[in-house]
Amino acid sequence: TYGKGMEFMYASGNFYIEAYDYSNSSSQPLFIDGSKIALGTQSGGNVGIGTSTPQSKLVVVGTATFDTDGANIRIPKTTGALSNDDLDIFHYPGLGSTYGIADWSTGTKGLFINTTSGNIGIGTTTPAYKLDISGRSATTLSATAAIMLEDTAGNVGSRSWAIGNTWGSNFGDLNFSVGSAAGVTPVASGIKMTLDRSGNLGIGTTAPSQLLSVAGNGYFTGGLGVG
Repeated sequence: TYGKGMEFMYASGNFYIEAYDYSNSSSQPLFIDGSKIALGTQSGGNVGIGTSTPQSKLVVVGTATFDTDGANIRIPKTTGALSNDDLDIFHYPGLGSTYGIADWSTGTKGLFINTTSGNIGIGTTTPAYKLDISGRSATTLSATAAIMLEDTAGNVGSRSWAIGNTWGSNFGDLNFSVGSAAGVTPVASGIKMTLDRSGNLGIGTTAPSQLLSVAGNGYFTGGLGVG
């Protein structure tokens, strides 16, 4: 027999399906027994597509396509058990060009990437800017749209900083807050500087009434001009 074709074979208690090229006696088998399935190899129970030596449970050499709107890849946080907190990589119908990496339960707590605009959203499925962070006003960092700069040096003098909009009821303000001690998350009581929605800058105050409001003393080593 010559040419290429499929070969079905049973040998030594195992079942094989091979893509076989009779012209050069080469084959690429799909090996199946009671405990494993492997393409191109019989060792370890690993599955390889495009390779005969897969080093993990599934190895694809080349491009893999999930050709369904609404396809998911679920990664459980606990072996052998499913949870609402599992990681979900997905594209849902209605999201357009936006893809998500988020929690399995709600699909909203995570990272969203728009492949048309290149925008990235955290806390929003419709990012309008290159980095769009969405949150709700509150006195805690966890519910405020913020960027935290966490100091993990472990020194007693270490402090974490956060830049966020609106802690408390001052809606529209941009605040700079510092943690009260090493390892402490910055909150409203730690605000050191505020730029409000009118453009006023406050140092030592969260309610600046002038373009520059300083609550406390100032020290200048050079001149101070007043026009």
